[in-house]
Amino acid sequence: MRPGYASGFETMRSLVNDRPLEVTGQLPDWLRGTLIRNGPGLFEAGPDRLRHWFDGLAVLHQFKLGQGQVHYRSQPLQSPDFLVARRRGRLYYSNFATDPCVAKFRRLFSAFFPRLELGANANVNVTRLGERFLALTETPMAVEFDPRTLSTLGVIRFEDPMADNLTTAHPHHDANRGSLINVTLELGPRSTFRLTELLPGATRRQVLGAFPVERPSYLHSFGMAENWFILTLGALVVDPRKLLLRRRPFIENYRYEPERGTTWALYDRRTSRFQSLQSEALFTFHHVNAFEQGSDLVVDLITYPDARVVDSAYLDALARAEEVPGGQLRRFRLGSTIRSELLTDLSLELPRIHPTRLGRPYRYVYGMSQRPGTSRDFFNMLARIDVTGGPELTWSESGVYPGEPVFVPRPEGTAEDDGVVLCVLLEGSDSSLLVLDASNFKELARARVELAIPFGFHGSFYTL
Repeated sequence: MRPGYASGFETMRSLVNDRPLEVTGQLPDWLRGTLIRNGPGLFEAGPDRLRHWFDGLAVLHQFKLGQGQVHYRSQPLQSPDFLVARRRGRLYYSNFATDPCVAKFRRLFSAFFPRLELGANANVNVTRLGERFLALTETPMAVEFDPRTLSTLGVIRFEDPMADNLTTAHPHHDANRGSLINVTLELGPRSTFRLTELLPGATRRQVLGAFPVERPSYLHSFGMAENWFILTLGALVVDPRKLLLRRRPFIENYRYEPERGTTWALYDRRTSRFQSLQSEALFTFHHVNAFEQGSDLVVDLITYPDARVVDSAYLDALARAEEVPGGQLRRFRLGSTIRSELLTDLSLELPRIHPTRLGRPYRYVYGMSQRPGTSRDFFNMLARIDVTGGPELTWSESGVYPGEPVFVPRPEGTAEDDGVVLCVLLEGSDSSLLVLDASNFKELARARVELAIPFGFHGSFYTL
C-alpha cells in the first residue's frame, strides 16, 4: 500500500513563480516578512533516480506574509548538480548516498584530476551573511541566491586552503562581528576539524582552532554557548582513505563503531584552545542549544542510540513504510563528569528555539514528532517541549505530515513563547503553510498551496 506521505518524496509536479494563496483563519497583524525554506524537490534526471531523501536536488520555497495575505514562490537552485543534470539528462555528481555510474567512471581518472570539481547540491539550509543569502549543504561550496526572486546568483568559492574541505550545514552567527562560524574537515592521514570564521564580503575563512582526529566522525551541526563551541563527535566514523578514493557514495563509507564512544571537542573562546571529553557512543544530526550553568556546560541534542536513522531515509525504505527511528531530546551536563538525562518521552527532530535564546538558558524547543504508536509512519505531529519540566503541547491532524517548525517572535514580545510557529504541511496531494500561536499551539491560519511540496529540511524567517 502506498504510504500517505509518499508524495513528500517525489519530484514536484510544477514550480510556481508567484501565487497568492487562499488563507483560512486570520494572520496576526504584526506578522510581516518572508519564510524561505530549502530541501529536496527533484528526485530524477532522465532515467536516473536518486536513492536517498538527503540526495534530492534543491528547490527553494518562499512564503511572503503581510497584511493578512500569503504569496508563494518556488525555484530550483541552479547548482552545478542541477545544471549538469538538466544539460545531460542524467545524474552526474556523486551525492550523500547516490553514486551515478558516470561518477564511478570519472574516478578511474581521478589521479589525473587531483582537484576534480565537486557538486554543490545545497539542499539543506539557508543563511544570511551581511546582505548575501546562501543555500548550504555539507560540501565545500555555498550557493548564493536572491531572497526576493529565489534566482540563483552563483557558487561561492572560498579562496583559502580549506576550499576542498567538508563542512557543516549549520553555521552559527557571531552577532558582534556579523560573521559566520563553521567547522570544516580536512581528510588525510591525520584528519583535522577546523573551527573557522567568515566575515561579510570575504572569501577567505580565518581559522580559530584545529582538532586533529584519526577517524573523523560524521558532523552535521555543532553547538555554541557564550564561551564555548561544541563539536559532538559521535560513533559514526570513516577511514579517510575510503572517502578520498570515493569508491562508494559518501555516507556508505562510514561505519558505526560504538566502542569508540563520543568525543566532545570543546573550544574555549576565551583561550582559543580545544579540550576534549569522552562519553558513551551516540549519533546526532542536530544540536538544539548550549549554555553555561554554574560549573557545567549544558548541551541539548537530538540523539539516537546508533546510526540506523540514516538507513531509514533511503527512498526504498520509506516507500515500504519501514520504521523511522525517532530522535530523543537529551541533555548533557559536561563538568568534572558527564551526566545525561532524557527531557521528554516524545520523539523529536528538526528542532528550533527562540533565536535570541541561542547560547543562553532557554525554555521551549519546537520540533517534528510522531504520535505514540506510529513509528512506521513518517513524522505526523508537531511538539513544543518545555525543557524546564512544564507541560508539553502537540498539534496533529489525521493524514497530515508537518515539516520543520520555525518560531517567529512577535516584535514587541517579551515572553519566550510570544510569537508564532510557521510550518509547511503535506496534506495528500496538496501542501499548506500552517500558522500556530506558539503560546498554546492553537491554529491561527492556514494558507493552501495546490501542489505537494516535498519534505524539506531547514528554513528561516526574514523581515524582507
